[in-house]
Amino acid sequence: MPAPSPYRDAAQLRSLLEAVFSAPYPGEEARLLTRLGLSVAFSFHLPDLEVLLDGRPAAAHGDAVAVLFGEAAGAAPAPDLRFSMSGHTAHPFWTGELNIPAAMALGQVRLEGSLIRALSTAPMMPAMQRVYRELWEAQEGAG
Repeated sequence: MPAPSPYRDAAQLRSLLEAVFSAPYPGEEARLLTRLGLSVAFSFHLPDLEVLLDGRPAAAHGDAVAVLFGEAAGAAPAPDLRFSMSGHTAHPFWTGELNIPAAMALGQVRLEGSLIRALSTAPMMPAMQRVYRELWEAQEGAG
């Protein structure tokens, strides 16, 4: 039996990630995907949610990546990278508590695309993880 998800439903996960991806980020990390011209998809299950961060020139708006959810993410051109994981794994991924190489070795996180390109996105993660943690703590305090 799969481990339970910390999310009530896909709407809760989407709401959190919409806030994470729309937060203002200073510095070069904020422009990383557009500078590299990369698109990164996240496929979550339990709850089911597709997310696409598209920094390719045809989709991005200057330094801002296009953020697509659900069917819109699925209908976009194939991403350069795709991370697939359960909701149970997504939470420690976004809090920064997950050892990603170990999770990949255990099959908890699957990567489609170049590992080298995936590693090039690492500098943007700490800022997004900090925002996610703040949002999660605020949500838990309100709940």
